[in-house]
Amino acid sequence: MARCVVCGRQSPLIAASLGLCVDCIRQRPDQALPLAANVHRRARRQFDLPEAPPHRDPGKSCHLCVNECRMAQGERGYCGLRYNEGGTLRHLAGT
Repeated sequence: MARCVVCGRQSPLIAASLGLCVDCIRQRPDQALPLAANVHRRARRQFDLPEAPPHRDPGKSCHLCVNECRMAQGERGYCGLRYNEGGTLRHLAGT
C-alpha cells in the first residue's frame, strides 16, 4: 500500500510510483502538481523521451498532435516517434 507524500495517507488506490492521493491532487494542486510533474519527467527520461515538447527556432514543425513540436536537426518530438533528419520529419513507426 502506497503513501501520499503530501498528506501521508495510505491507500491501495495510490500509485507507488506517483505517491499522491487524488484528494491532494484535487485540493492541494500547488503542492501536488509539481511533484507529479517531476515523476512524469523522470519516467520519460527512463525511456529516453523528451521531458517536454520541443519548440526550437529554427526547427521543423509537426502538426500531428496537440503538442505541435518544432524540432531542431536530429531532435525527436514529444511522442518519441517523429524526428527531424536533415530538415525532413521522419517517423520511427506507423505511416
